[in-house]
Amino acid sequence: MLFGLLLIMLLAVFLSRVLLSLSMIGFVCVALVHSNFLQQIKSWCHNYFLLGLSLLFIIPFVSYLWSTNTAAWLDVIRVKLPLMFLPIAFAGKWLLSQKQQNLLAFVFLLLVFISSLWSFSYYITNIQVIHEGYLKAKVISTPFENDHIRFSWIISVAVLLCLFFIESTEKLRKFALTALAAWFIVYLHILSARTGLFCLYAVLFCNALRLFFHIRKRKLAMAGMALIILLPLLAWFFFPTFQNRIAYFFYDFTNAKANQYLPGSNDGSRVLSIKAGWTVLREHPFGVGAGDVFDKAGEWYQKQVPNMISNDKLFPSSEWLIYGCIAGWIGVLLFTAIMVFPFLFKQVQHRFFWIMLQLVAVLSFLFDIGLESQYGVFLYAFIMLWWWKWFSNTNAQNKLR
Repeated sequence: MLFGLLLIMLLAVFLSRVLLSLSMIGFVCVALVHSNFLQQIKSWCHNYFLLGLSLLFIIPFVSYLWSTNTAAWLDVIRVKLPLMFLPIAFAGKWLLSQKQQNLLAFVFLLLVFISSLWSFSYYITNIQVIHEGYLKAKVISTPFENDHIRFSWIISVAVLLCLFFIESTEKLRKFALTALAAWFIVYLHILSARTGLFCLYAVLFCNALRLFFHIRKRKLAMAGMALIILLPLLAWFFFPTFQNRIAYFFYDFTNAKANQYLPGSNDGSRVLSIKAGWTVLREHPFGVGAGDVFDKAGEWYQKQVPNMISNDKLFPSSEWLIYGCIAGWIGVLLFTAIMVFPFLFKQVQHRFFWIMLQLVAVLSFLFDIGLESQYGVFLYAFIMLWWWKWFSNTNAQNKLR
């Protein structure tokens, strides 16, 4: 039953917020309502990885004590609830067979593939409009209600998953997975969302280093390095969206560097949001509470950029700053520890792919706030917990087969 609910949650994230919420509730209830509930809570308390994920909820939750905007605080807590309950649900002794884990992975890849085709079909039917839009901070329509940042991150995770299976599967399936990874790479350059591209290049670069130094496949590693160099050049010449995205980035960055506010800008608004968050952190070293982050940032906007339109006023565009604004420098240190610990976690199989997953998560949080939206919270929690359960229980699963 748990496996079926995992599949439903995975499907729901691409289809419906309501179905996603209902399936999460069902999964948590089934995973927690049993006679060994107290033992499961004990297991959660003794697992630093699971506790770390839950701390991402607990920190803003306890900040109620120093938040004044309780309505905004409640919205934050509602969004972050999966970070509390999913780790407890995954702390149970239940296991999925290797066959079930593989099926879950291939369903994930299939859903990402279909979603990317849907997004690409929108592109090819509106090419001229979209090319012009990329010069005005607009992008192709994507799943997750056009959350192109989260979708681009998921694509980079899908590439990583393809690389994982390519190393340990039969020749015919290896060819199909290579073609799928190639499509994801092409699509990411068409979409040209920086978060996904940074994560992609990090995965490709680290994999090339691993091939060269650890696996000793040096010709393949050199080919990988050549691919990393050629990809942006080819994208520049063949994908107008990529070219226009780069052009807009430099235009927007020039204005941001000169402290010139440009209504409707993308990077300019992000830079200003980081300045706002940094000011809030400096002026409130113990934090302002989850409910007051946007209000305090708004005070900075009003003072420093009084003509800024409401839609351009963003939360500080870094999860480090968000948790710093919530709980001060203690929040920054705790968030850093939560992000770093999984890199040191040795009780997993396939450590390279585990570390790569942590790396793409950290990169996505540096200049984005993926933990402030329902899709971002679920995707991060679900993928981290799924891979942890998968990789940390490989030996146990093999014994059960």
